[in-house]
Amino acid sequence: MYKPKIKIYNEKTFLDCIKEEDYANCEINNNEASIQISDITFDSVIIRNVNFQNIQLERIDLLDVIFENCDLSNLSFDHQFLTRVEFINCKLTGTTFIDATMHDVRFNKCVMPYTNFSGSSLNNVILEESDFTSSSFINVQFKNI
Repeated sequence: MYKPKIKIYNEKTFLDCIKEEDYANCEINNNEASIQISDITFDSVIIRNVNFQNIQLERIDLLDVIFENCDLSNLSFDHQFLTRVEFINCKLTGTTFIDATMHDVRFNKCVMPYTNFSGSSLNNVILEESDFTSSSFINVQFKNI
């Protein structure tokens, strides 16, 4: 598995990223704002300690991204591309990855009950020390899991 290629980054909030229309080469920490983000690619981004309860993500692709200590519960990554992404110590209860394409993705020490991967393609995905209780893997294409 290839790890995310994180370049030199600047620490920002989601609001900074929205103002600058730039979601690349940055670290995003502790966000409390209510925001909707759509039709973009997060590229070479570290996201730490962010609760996505008030953040709506729509049509977001992830390239070289690390989520650490984040709550991504009930978000939809349906039909999205995730390449070289790590979820470390994250909560993803009820998160959906329906028909998503994942390459070189790692879930480490994540709480993921009721997560839905139906119809997805998982290539070089690592699932370690994570809770997938009652999660759905119907019609998933697995390669190098």
